[in-house]
Amino acid sequence: MKAQPVKTDPEAQDRLMHLVKAKCWSKKINIEFFVEVNFFCYYKKGLGMKAISFIKKHAMAMVAGAAIIGFSSFNLIDRATQSEVTFIYTPGAGDTPYEQSSVENPANWEPGSPCSNSLAQDKACSIKVPLTNTMNGGTELDPAKVSIQSQEHLSSGQYRVITGSSSSGYSDPVNRPLN
Repeated sequence: MKAQPVKTDPEAQDRLMHLVKAKCWSKKINIEFFVEVNFFCYYKKGLGMKAISFIKKHAMAMVAGAAIIGFSSFNLIDRATQSEVTFIYTPGAGDTPYEQSSVENPANWEPGSPCSNSLAQDKACSIKVPLTNTMNGGTELDPAKVSIQSQEHLSSGQYRVITGSSSSGYSDPVNRPLN
């Protein structure tokens, strides 16, 4: 879609065209007048036209790509300064949820947001783990360094995480109500 020509004084426009043609003629440049932008000089043939045309056609994609790269760099900075990761309990398929072997299995814990504290601490919800006790960039618990300890809640068959010894490899266990 072409923009409308700029409406100016015809004499001034002729003088401007004469000056621009004098400057651009030796390079065989085509002159166009646009609204808001006085004029653009394009090469009739060669790389100049192709590069400018490419940039004009793909400007939004380039801006979007730059924004994605820019915003992703903030996540990399956060990961570099992060010292611990919160893991939430997610029982695997087929497991009896909240039984002792399921709660203590490191494979059933995934990175996530910490659970909110409540008065009823009945079944496992989240733990904080130092980044050095994880694998794959903080996405998995390292079973050699983390030993989750649990305790049954009032003979209900539901197990909650308890604060373990200093060698358990985690801290700040948060449990949630049964319902």
